[in-house]
Amino acid sequence: MESSSTDGKKQHQQTAPIYPPSRCVKGGETAPMVFFSHPEDPDCKTVSLKAEKGKIRLTRLCQSASNPMATIEAKGHYDPHHYSMTFLMWNMFDGVKIAVKGHITGSYQGLCPSQ
Repeated sequence: MESSSTDGKKQHQQTAPIYPPSRCVKGGETAPMVFFSHPEDPDCKTVSLKAEKGKIRLTRLCQSASNPMATIEAKGHYDPHHYSMTFLMWNMFDGVKIAVKGHITGSYQGLCPSQ
């Protein structure tokens, strides 16, 4: 998370990076349109995705029983061994827009471990 805001008023500065567990990507999941359409969170759904010529743009909607609808808009670039995207995640609480800006990267770590 790089910054957050409530109705346009900045709340705090950059925080330390969060490193989620690695994900093993199998052969059929390596195509950009397949790889980037896979949300890590089961409460999220990809509603638009354009991945071609090394550029990516996507929008996801996330909602769970305990949280209101959140929109995630991301854009960036990719190659076969790396991707980098900036994102804006926002939702509305009682008419106030809550927004979080951030950056996400991923890198090839080697072959998947044998099962």
